Amino acid sequence: MAAVRAVLELLRIGLLPSAWADVAAGACLAGGAEPSALGGALLLSGGLYLFGMAGNAIADRAEDAVRYPARPLPSGRISPTGARAAAAACVLAALAALPLVTAAGRAAAAALFAAILAYNLGGKRRALLGPALMGTCRGLNLLVGALAAAPAARVDAGLLPAALALAVYTAAVTGVSALEGAASRRGLAARFGILLAIPLALIPFAGAPAAVPLAALAVLALCSYPRGGVAAGAPNETPVHRLLGGIYLLDAAFAGHAGAPWVCAALATAGLLHAFRAGRPPA
Repeated sequence: MAAVRAVLELLRIGLLPSAWADVAAGACLAGGAEPSALGGALLLSGGLYLFGMAGNAIADRAEDAVRYPARPLPSGRISPTGARAAAAACVLAALAALPLVTAAGRAAAAALFAAILAYNLGGKRRALLGPALMGTCRGLNLLVGALAAAPAARVDAGLLPAALALAVYTAAVTGVSALEGAASRRGLAARFGILLAIPLALIPFAGAPAAVPLAALAVLALCSYPRGGVAAGAPNETPVHRLLGGIYLLDAAFAGHAGAPWVCAALATAGLLHAFRAGRPPA
């Protein structure tokens, strides 16, 4: 049981639904999805997301040994070989989904896989490239949901702005994370300015159902601003995990704009719950 728990922690399994939220939003923007294709898109996205998490943990194991020694790899609860095996299993799960999705979805997944590798194999160490790659991964994940689950989907003017907004938001959150322990007020203000600007810019074009999660996202950004700077330490001691709830809220807005109010409501609820739980002090 301890070994299973270590693998799940390595993969950061609690964040997996955020990847599925992108798929759901993408499918809504594409006009709906066939059940088998949607299942394939969820498996494809989930496999690649967990592969990225495992690869990130492997790449960070030396740094984590100093900053986060309780994590699975530096604590010895899972070996590097075991971590690589977990990453390989996630890739195999993604490969198993390929026959279920469209050709366009497979192409988007290949681009996502390449972006994940670029991030984990050194891109994350670059000040500008790292956040840009992480944002690209999120934007591509939404495209995977749209193109893999809906046979008639095309990358058009309705889909690209959503993928771009999600990418920019994720890049800004990654930028906040990169400032842990060494944040200047100017750097924080710039990143949080972007986080606030995204929902405010989208609200006039979103329509009534989508405006609610966008307004909630703006409030989340304002409430998450750390006036005393960003401290290094456990993730719950920073605003980053709280801001990850904004991914659900953005996806909810996309679903609402696409005319899927129930999906919008479900994703918005998930985002608010995530932000609330991340904002509580650890037990």
